[in-house]
Amino acid sequence: MGTTETPVNSANLKQLCEFHRYLGIPDEDHFVRPLARRGNSNEGLVLSMANLVPEVTVNLDGVFWHPLSTDADMQVSKKMFPLAPAVHRIQHQLEEMARTGGVPLMEFK
Repeated sequence: MGTTETPVNSANLKQLCEFHRYLGIPDEDHFVRPLARRGNSNEGLVLSMANLVPEVTVNLDGVFWHPLSTDADMQVSKKMFPLAPAVHRIQHQLEEMARTGGVPLMEFK
């Protein structure tokens, strides 16, 4: 179960957690993400590969760094299959970021 925290609902997160527990959803299966300043949102966290831990996301347009954004700047590969090369690109990018402390730069294939 996932929840996007916004200025409107942040005061109700405790009640929401009580509800998901009542439904039998344990805390470790509930994640809360910040509001992303993408798309139609004028508020929230400005997202980039540098501030998001990757959660490999695949759709018809290819492979992306994280499900919060399938915009071009988060695209890892334009090819869905095979998936392994895209995952290796993400691993390589994480290693490079750890080594340099920099923002990832990728050329898409």
